[in-house]
Amino acid sequence: MSFFDILITTAVVVAGVTILLMVIGAVARKSMRDGAREWMRANGFTEHSIVFSPGDALGIDYGRSRIAVQTSSQRKIIPFTDLISVEISEDGATVTKSNRGSQLAGAAIGAIAFGGIGAIVGGLSGSSTSTQKVSKITINLMTKDTSLPFVEIVAFHEQAIDKGGFIYTQLTKDIMPWYGRLRAVLEIS
Repeated sequence: MSFFDILITTAVVVAGVTILLMVIGAVARKSMRDGAREWMRANGFTEHSIVFSPGDALGIDYGRSRIAVQTSSQRKIIPFTDLISVEISEDGATVTKSNRGSQLAGAAIGAIAFGGIGAIVGGLSGSSTSTQKVSKITINLMTKDTSLPFVEIVAFHEQAIDKGGFIYTQLTKDIMPWYGRLRAVLEIS
């Protein structure tokens, strides 16, 4: 075999192994998503539940005042009263955060300044960050449960995407209603 033949053979093997690993990962993520959906249904989280692409899941049962979370390492049902705070994080930096308590003043100021969207943005507490790309977006919950005081629900964790791009916009449309629901739970419980 010539050097060129060895080089081509190596490239083909590396490409084959890479594709195989990608397929195995995709099958594992699909299995995790299917398991999360089934667990949510079995526990009565049928009206408000979502399973994100990585397989982490979130559900809210307003009738029984509880939240269901599934991450890669755990499944837990949390009473509304145990929720302390909720935040959206991008690449580990808090983008939006709400704690138990009232953000009505911020919402009122936001509504006056910017209308309906301003009310949502104005009511959010926490810091913001400005970057052009993001590779991981999470919804983080702080709870009173000492066995599970912090839950990181991964909504997106892949190759970096542009913040102004289509995928980021779609992710935001999926995540923000959940942030709003969890924020409402903080307000009503």
